[in-house]
Amino acid sequence: MTIKQLKAVTKCHIFIEWTDGDGCIRRTEWTRGGKDYQIGNIKIIHANTPGYIGFALAVELEEGGA
Repeated sequence: MTIKQLKAVTKCHIFIEWTDGDGCIRRTEWTRGGKDYQIGNIKIIHANTPGYIGFALAVELEEGGA
């Protein structure tokens, strides 16, 4: 499944999640546009970002997809 396919079936906010070199988990909200990456893993999170507080989906991309 790709991010655009996931967005077509949900109204949830979608965040891309990755682990940086220090082992810290980073998230950024996916906005329409750019490449359509393959999803490796999906989980439900509670997001607390400027402009949005609530449940959202966090996706990890397939290897080589970042």
